[in-house]
Amino acid sequence: MNLSIRYCVATALLCALLTGCEDSEIGTVKAASYPGDQTHTYGSALSDRAACKSTSWKTFKDASNRSAVEYRCELNDAVAALNKVRDAQIDDLNGYLKASNDNLSKAIEGTAGDADRYAKLLEEKKAVVQQIDEKAQVQLAGMDGPSALKAKQVLDASRAYAVSEVERYQAELDKAKAGGNADSLKASMQSYQDRVTTDIANLHAKYDGVKSVTEVIQWAVNDKTVAPTYFGFEIDSANGKQTVDKSSQFTGYLRQIVANRGQDYVTLVAPTVLAGVANTTGK
Repeated sequence: MNLSIRYCVATALLCALLTGCEDSEIGTVKAASYPGDQTHTYGSALSDRAACKSTSWKTFKDASNRSAVEYRCELNDAVAALNKVRDAQIDDLNGYLKASNDNLSKAIEGTAGDADRYAKLLEEKKAVVQQIDEKAQVQLAGMDGPSALKAKQVLDASRAYAVSEVERYQAELDKAKAGGNADSLKASMQSYQDRVTTDIANLHAKYDGVKSVTEVIQWAVNDKTVAPTYFGFEIDSANGKQTVDKSSQFTGYLRQIVANRGQDYVTLVAPTVLAGVANTTGK
């Protein structure tokens, strides 16, 4: 092998190992300091991630016709991680439903004695009215002038309150005899059951159609200046591709990428990747 051939082979091998022989914009991004951890560059932070099933880099022109770079990481076992999030939320809903049903069932059982209880209270309040009437006859007998007027005002106020209590317990007694309290509680139980059923159906619609989740990062590149422009997730689902923009939390996610290199990163971000996505399946 002559010298020129050896030189070409060595150069090709060197280019395969270094970023200098790839697209210059990609090399510029990989060499730039990493905002989430200044001990890293983008290249070192985004390489060898067990969280990624596959990765890719590409250059493109953005909407402002600037040179731009995109990094993509298809998250490993993202569907399994999302299913765990869905199942945990369903477990919570079923737990809330059970607690509600238990409380309402006890309350419904308690309404069985309502009629007797309100009948007793009603008789007690009627007795109070009678006592006030008797007291008025005795107390006001022989009184006149300002003292009689003041005493009558006090007794009238007491009687008015007692009469309102009689009316209140009479209404409760009538309702209890008609089964209104129990019916109201049963209606509340059914309403909550229906709401939980709907919420669970919505969770299945949101999660069940996901096929894959890809983390997407983009930068604009001007000479040696690298400006982050986008961080988000692309969801490939039965309803097509949908995106979730997390650019406002760019630096926070970058810190998590460095801190969580493996499947723990997928578990960490799983609860957030479908934020704002209503449905991933038409079922």
